[in-house]
Amino acid sequence: MGLAGRIAAVILFALTATPAFAAAVDPHAEVAAALFAASATQAAEERVADATIKAERVQIDKLTAQVRAGAAQRAALAAAQDRYVAQLAARDQAYSVEISVFRGAVTDIASTADGAAALAKFNEGDEVGALSILDRLRAARDAARAKAADIESAAEGRRIAELAFEARDRGKIDTAAVIARYEEVTKLDPGETWDWIALTRLYKDAGRLADAARAAQKAVDTASDDRDRATALEEKGDILISQGELAGGRKAYEASLALGVKAQAANPGSALAQQDVETDLGRLGVALHDQGDLPGARKEFEAALAIARRLAAADPSSTDLRRNFGVCLTKLADVQVDQGDLAGAHATLEENLGIVRALLAGDPDSAQAKRDLEVGLNKLARVLAAQSQLGDARKAVEESLALARALAASDPNSARDAIDVGVSLEIRGGVLTDEGDLAGARKDIEEEVDVYRKAAAADPSFAEAQVDAALALQRLGDAVQAQGDLPGAQGDYEQALALLTRFAAANPTAADERRNVSVAQQRLGDVMMREGDLADARRIYAATLAASRQDVAANPTATAPQRDVMVELLKLGQMASAQGDLVAAKAAFDESTAVARRLAAANPASADAKRDLSAILLDRGGDVALTGDFVAGGKDLDEALDLRRALAAADPNSAAAQRDLSLALGMAGDLLLGRGDAADAEKDYQEALATNQRIVAANPNSLPDERQVAAFENRLAQLRLAQSDFAGAGKDFEDVLAVDRRVVAADPAAAGPERDLAVVLNRLGDVAMVQKDTAGALKDYQEALAIVRRMIAADPTSAQALGDLVFCLGRIGGASLAAGDAAGAQKGYAEALDLLIGFAKAHPTAASPAAHGAAGLMAKLAGLPGSGVTWAQVVAYVEGMKAQGLFQGDDEKSLALYRQKAGEPPVSQAAPAWATPTATTQTGPAK
Repeated sequence: MGLAGRIAAVILFALTATPAFAAAVDPHAEVAAALFAASATQAAEERVADATIKAERVQIDKLTAQVRAGAAQRAALAAAQDRYVAQLAARDQAYSVEISVFRGAVTDIASTADGAAALAKFNEGDEVGALSILDRLRAARDAARAKAADIESAAEGRRIAELAFEARDRGKIDTAAVIARYEEVTKLDPGETWDWIALTRLYKDAGRLADAARAAQKAVDTASDDRDRATALEEKGDILISQGELAGGRKAYEASLALGVKAQAANPGSALAQQDVETDLGRLGVALHDQGDLPGARKEFEAALAIARRLAAADPSSTDLRRNFGVCLTKLADVQVDQGDLAGAHATLEENLGIVRALLAGDPDSAQAKRDLEVGLNKLARVLAAQSQLGDARKAVEESLALARALAASDPNSARDAIDVGVSLEIRGGVLTDEGDLAGARKDIEEEVDVYRKAAAADPSFAEAQVDAALALQRLGDAVQAQGDLPGAQGDYEQALALLTRFAAANPTAADERRNVSVAQQRLGDVMMREGDLADARRIYAATLAASRQDVAANPTATAPQRDVMVELLKLGQMASAQGDLVAAKAAFDESTAVARRLAAANPASADAKRDLSAILLDRGGDVALTGDFVAGGKDLDEALDLRRALAAADPNSAAAQRDLSLALGMAGDLLLGRGDAADAEKDYQEALATNQRIVAANPNSLPDERQVAAFENRLAQLRLAQSDFAGAGKDFEDVLAVDRRVVAADPAAAGPERDLAVVLNRLGDVAMVQKDTAGALKDYQEALAIVRRMIAADPTSAQALGDLVFCLGRIGGASLAAGDAAGAQKGYAEALDLLIGFAKAHPTAASPAAHGAAGLMAKLAGLPGSGVTWAQVVAYVEGMKAQGLFQGDDEKSLALYRQKAGEPPVSQAAPAWATPTATTQTGPAK
């Protein structure tokens, strides 16, 4: 008998099989009789057909006869019928649904006295009296039939949807198509938990977090047992974490863990129950990690790892258990890295790779094992790079990249495989950057962008690929900026920001999407600052700070938004300092320091938190020292130096920690030199130099580290120059020059090393000038000038390159004058002055150092016969500076000297239009 026929036969069977009773109507007994007599019940009995059910049926038949004879109570019969229906429902899912719908209808009929009487008449065979009942039974029949059809259709649709899921993973259809299938299934049958779980994961892939949250809650609500409910809670926690609801996510994971622990306690020997607990501990560790509780996260990861290790040892033939063991190791390594325990993370990842390589050896065709090996190698490459083992890091990531390329080639339509290629390219690009191969790094990142764009085009509804493409564009901007192409970097950042802003608007509940926008805005502000667009950069930093404050208010336990506030305050402080607004700079630095101290206190095991605090103290200390308060500035720098010494001692193999230490030593030396303590400054410089030389010895191919060696040799050379040790200074500068030439030759397209070369050539020219070797000085200055002109040609908008050009022209002017070439001197000074005036007109809101540079150049030209610049014009210009509040230091003495040379009293008229100090920029010659 078909499903529809079975339901239709309910009434007919009830008419013929239900005995008549003279007793008062008992609604419960009438409902029980109707359910027992239903054809669906008879059909289910035929399907189950076991001895227990047959015995129950015999017992009911006996009771029926006894009730008819008056030898038994109707209640006893009804109870037996209820038990019978319940037993069938427990054994037959389809029957359970059908009879539940029918029960609702007949119970509704019997809910009133008239309804119960009508149902009794129906059960007694009184068709005329039961016509109204028959109409309602028809509706019940229709509802049951429709529901059964929906469930049957949903079951078929579910099987097709599962195949569609697999087709999506193979790149044959997109995420949106699979979502549509599961939405149809859940509409037909909303009671299946695993349909909602699948839909939750699909919505997350599509970036539809609000829909994913609703689906996850449906999964929780429809769970029929604790294990399904625990899985649904895990999914709910994942979505809450993605939405930035860290406390809510943690609560969901804790609830899932409690169910797992309960199941384990009930069945201590169950490997499945232990596995569930391990999974929940791992997820809880992730939540704690995201909240910044590194010790708590490590505790949960280690507990999960202990279970995974024990299960894998108990069943070494289980691929799944050994894989889980490996995954637990990678999670532990992540928190070890964040705690600064690079040696521990290295060992953990090596153990993971041993497991994964063994799994792959046992099944060489396993795509999952290959992907797991990719992940482990990439994580190891990051750790090796942080430990300054760049050769080994490159070897690891290149093995990972080869695996990823092979998997992508075997399934060209797979967006997931394409993304894996992009991840390996990103990591190799980072390693190449650390090695100083900026051109190679840029090439990798350009390919990464292309890979992500193709993956996004293959599945436009796959949100991860879309976001990854935007973030790769941001990294490309970093690579382009490292090569000195600021306009190119700005273009990449603007593209990335536009994409990320669109994603965030489409998914306003996603914390990660909002944070991506803030980071992209920061990058754009950074490049604007380097280009001299200080007002727009400051505006951007202020906007990102406001957004981050809102995120902190919405989620005060989350570490990431608090750190964003700290970083944005630091940038605003740097910006205010660069603009000469020391009061605003101090306020921003002080608040940033307070946030950093709170984060470090909350996470005493976090190396990153300590590093952040030290970085802010270095900035604040340096800024305070600029005001002449060397005591307060020295206190900050000393604390920063102590923090960095401790971090370097805790992980002596970390090149990053050693680099940070050398930077702090350099800044401490600068402060000592500023207050006249040259001897102690030299000690700090020497220690910083020795630190960088050790890094280079461990990584001979690292061009950035070679540049740092050259930078500290340069500092020591300048110190010797100030001490009139010209021969020693010249020798040191020659050493620096040799390094800079080698670095430029290795990467001619990189602007940073090229600028370093120009700077040291100018220094050598200065030494030659002191030694009266004007010809040698002019030779060095001219080579530096040629380099800077190339940089200007490559980036005409660069304020820094403009300042360098003005500086070189001024040096050439001075050397030409010393050589008796007044015309050459005038040419150099005049070009430099024209450049400053042109830049000032293009940037009317900027101020100060360029005004001073222009005044100095005007004074030099006024001293040259026939230059066209008079001392009166110089006085007028400097008077204008004073009126605009741009005076600093000895400017009053300079003005008095200029007045004396002009032979006139103080000037009261306005400065010439071409020399208005308000039309100057702070980015002037690097003197």
